[in-house]
Amino acid sequence: LLAIGVNYRLQDTQYAEAIRISEQKRLREHLGIERTRLEREWELNNVAQVRRLVAGLPLLSGIAHAWLIDEAGRVVAALSEAELGQSMATVLAKQSEGVRNTLQAEKTAWHPEIRIYSIQGEQALLGAVGVRPNLLLLVRLDLRPALAEQSVLGGRHLIRQAGVIVVLTILLGGLLHFLWFRRAAHLTATAIAMGKGDFELRTQMEGGDELAAIGAALDNLAVNQQRYQAELRQLLRKLETIANASPVLFWSSRPDKECKWFNQRWLDFTGRGMEQE
Repeated sequence: LLAIGVNYRLQDTQYAEAIRISEQKRLREHLGIERTRLEREWELNNVAQVRRLVAGLPLLSGIAHAWLIDEAGRVVAALSEAELGQSMATVLAKQSEGVRNTLQAEKTAWHPEIRIYSIQGEQALLGAVGVRPNLLLLVRLDLRPALAEQSVLGGRHLIRQAGVIVVLTILLGGLLHFLWFRRAAHLTATAIAMGKGDFELRTQMEGGDELAAIGAALDNLAVNQQRYQAELRQLLRKLETIANASPVLFWSSRPDKECKWFNQRWLDFTGRGMEQE
């Protein structure tokens, strides 16, 4: 059941990304159509029709806000009549921080291409397109309705999958216990012994599955550790030889200041043996 839950969360994330991409494409196509219609009506000086077209944008599911801005930064058309004639700065003051930050990056400057932005901290998109050199159309598309709908459909699909998985798990449980878990127990016991320093052991795991791969990795680890320990012992012997040949008195001690080793020059100087020192 935990695996099913994790799988659901992963698929939910994939669904969300797929919906975001799909909605970006849909919004881009819609803005292209609306740009042509708005440009035609603006050329005819039909401001009332321009405002009706902007007010009708919510017919595209998810559009929550739309503003048509002139070169002076004034709202020429919007979904809300109360915003008409206001400066965009005044309108933005009532929007979320994510919308304000996105629009600040956009700088409400005119450009001919259609741009789509993901609003930071929100499940929403911001579309911007230049209608004419003195007009910019901004649209906020809410992704939550599409995400909620897809989440319901995905949940039903995963519930059906869960039923099948549970049945298969019950049927295969005994077989898996014999073929997998016994080998896993042996692998675990060997790994514990290696962790205690017994690098003479080998897992001797055969096959091409994951356990065999882990067993081979542990065997290689044991071989490498044996080689490293041998190299370390050899290095320590060399260091001890150098220290004993040095005219300097060397010793080593533990953190509690208890001495545990002296070089030969020290022993010769004191005339005492290592165990006495």
